[in-house]
Amino acid sequence: MCYFCSECLCPVCRKWTKIPSWSYIQHPESFSNASNIMLKWFNSDLILRHLAEAKQLFKPLLRGDVINVIQDYFHVIRKERGGSVTFVNIHVRRTDYINFVEKRYKGHEVGRAFFLYCIREFLSLHPDSVFLVTSDDLAWCRENIRHPRVIFPRLLSPADPAVTDFLLMTQANHTIYDYGSFAFWGAALAGGRTMVADGYSPRLHPILAAIKKTPPPGWTLVDVTKLGDNVD
Repeated sequence: MCYFCSECLCPVCRKWTKIPSWSYIQHPESFSNASNIMLKWFNSDLILRHLAEAKQLFKPLLRGDVINVIQDYFHVIRKERGGSVTFVNIHVRRTDYINFVEKRYKGHEVGRAFFLYCIREFLSLHPDSVFLVTSDDLAWCRENIRHPRVIFPRLLSPADPAVTDFLLMTQANHTIYDYGSFAFWGAALAGGRTMVADGYSPRLHPILAAIKKTPPPGWTLVDVTKLGDNVD
């Protein structure tokens, strides 16, 4: 496998035969004459069927300097709380993705009831949990995800904020997220328990379809239509 993306991913690259992953999976024999195959766009079903291998492949590639900053931050939280802490990441995707869900999947946004329900569930399982929020809309999160155990991390990271958010997700013990491939990968690399929103659209998102087909150990789908407006 080549990791020198700058050499291979430019639009004029002739070294690799770039094939959509689902096309290759359906008919691999059609590409038997290609010497170098690059699968474009990840296939969530393929990843979930080989989750352990994916973690083994990708986790060593994560930026160690940023991970050190995150682990130092976790240490401070443990010291402040005076004991063991279970770190649960809450990832909230909003901005452009809500419009994408509405148009592509005829769905609706996942509201605060989902996140507050998951917080209660995790506290019942892990009473020492704290919840670290990452999001592209922190203003909405501060207004709607209110709980004494919720933290909005501020990290002096050398990386871009989105990169820092992603790496924080991979270092958490467990994950709560609504939708999107960003959070899917963060949860997949983190391991532990994951609670994912379901039921927000009549058309099933490919990631949800893959989770239902090959449920990873510890992953739970939460039907948001059954939560109502109960956020107490």
